[in-house]
Amino acid sequence: MILKFQNRYSKKFLAFCAIWALFWLAFSYFFLQKFLFIYPESFSIHVRFALCAIALGAAILAVCGKDVYGAICGYAVWFYGAALGFVSSLNLAKIHTVLRGSGDMSGMSGCGGAVRFLNFDLSAVPIFKPFNSCAFDVPAVPTDTTLDELQAKLTALYSGGWYLFPASKSVD
Repeated sequence: MILKFQNRYSKKFLAFCAIWALFWLAFSYFFLQKFLFIYPESFSIHVRFALCAIALGAAILAVCGKDVYGAICGYAVWFYGAALGFVSSLNLAKIHTVLRGSGDMSGMSGCGGAVRFLNFDLSAVPIFKPFNSCAFDVPAVPTDTTLDELQAKLTALYSGGWYLFPASKSVD
C-alpha cells in the first residue's frame, strides 16, 4: 500500500527534513555547547532527542516508505519527534518567561533529574547529557579556557541569555 501523497517529491522532502533536523542538532551541539559554552538543560536535551527522532523517522520513510510497516514505523517515529520537540519547546519557553519575569518557579515541573527516553538513560552520550538547571542558557566558559576573538565577542553578546537574534531580547 502506497499512501496517495507519497509521490516523486517525497524522498527529496524527507531527505530535506532529515538534513534540516541534523543541521539543528549539530548547531546546538557544536556551536552552542562546544564553541559558545552554552550547556544544555533537560528540555534542551528533549529537543535534541526530538530532532534525532525526526531525522530517523524521515530516513526510515525515505528507505522503507513503500512498505506498509516501514511507513507506519517511519511516520510514528517522525510524529513522535515532532510532538516531543513541540511540547519541550513550549515548556522551555514557559520556563524562560517565568525566569525572565518574576523568577517564581512555583508550579513548574520537569526540571532536573535524569533525562530518560522510553526508559533509557542516555546521559552517557555527550550530546544528550544535561549540564544545567532549568533554562540556564548563559555561556559558562571554563576558567582555564582561552577564547579567540570571535568566541569572546559571541559569549559577551549572549551573556544575558540565548536568543536566536540578540536584538530580540526585549520581545519576550
